[in-house]
Amino acid sequence: TCVLVRYSEIGLKGPQTRRRMEKTLVDNIRICLETEKIKFKMIRRGNSRIIIFTDDADNASVHLSRVFGVASSSSSIYFETDIEKIKDAALSLYDKGTFRISSRRITKSMKENSTKINEIVGAHIVKEKKAKVKLKNSDIDIGIEVIRKNAYLFTKTNQGPAGLPLGAQGTIACI
Repeated sequence: TCVLVRYSEIGLKGPQTRRRMEKTLVDNIRICLETEKIKFKMIRRGNSRIIIFTDDADNASVHLSRVFGVASSSSSIYFETDIEKIKDAALSLYDKGTFRISSRRITKSMKENSTKINEIVGAHIVKEKKAKVKLKNSDIDIGIEVIRKNAYLFTKTNQGPAGLPLGAQGTIACI
């Protein structure tokens, strides 16, 4: 499992400033996880996402929602981008009640667009579980994000404080 971390305001900065602020955010995330004694293997960044590989993804996602600069985080399962694997994983995440599929291709590595992924995966769940699709106020929202050669699936998103990371500000002098 892993934690998919999204940031917002850093993405508006130029390339050099963005790299510096991403590094600051990754350092703050590392400090948060070490303080909470959550073991993690690797932190990967890029494409407006930071991915943290850990065995305690649910707990890490909750704690990361308190880090400034984090817009949201989700405990996710991941695998290579194969539509059959995505369909099976989404089916395993579905419990009961109405559902919705929300996919997003961060990188365009899959030939199917986001709408087509929603249709294919949703049709598979309807066929296998006889479930009902409800786009507003559904019981479960299965999120799919495609980044490079991996697909990340999640059902819960923890909102963070967003903004800029702590320590990213410069110095100022008042005269």
